[in-house]
This record gives sequence, structure tokens and C-alpha cells, in this order.
Amino acid sequence: MNEVKIGKFGRILDGDPKGWYVFVQDDKENTGGFLVLLSASSEPADFRGFDDWVENAESLQSYFLSKKRQIHWLN
Repeated sequence: MNEVKIGKFGRILDGDPKGWYVFVQDDKENTGGFLVLLSASSEPADFRGFDDWVENAESLQSYFLSKKRQIHWLN
């Protein structure tokens, strides 16, 4: 698994949903954890697909490992 990048957009090369985009948002101020946002669009303004929440950095790594996603980080 490649490194999970926070505050960066990535494209899912392998794993579900393949071809979609992912953005990991640090949401410690509001929820204490991280939001994992998924969208079919790469446009930030249109980035509203599905999301998951994880409670801390360790859980974030485990989340991505369990999903078996290969991400190409774009920025």
C-alpha cells in the first residue's frame, strides 16, 4: 500500500471504486478524526460522492489497508 496523503486528491487505480477520486480531510477540529471523501469527479467543487469517517491516523491506515486500494496521489 502506498502512503495515505492528507489534504491531497488521489485517483483509485485498483480497488473499489476503481477510477474514482479520493480526498482525505483532516477533521480533528470538528469530529476528532478524518473524513475520506470519494467522488466520480475530480473537480473539487463537484466532490460530493460518498464519505467515511475514521477516528485517528492509525485507523486511517487500517481503513486503506482493508479497502486494498492503490491510490495515485495527484498533488
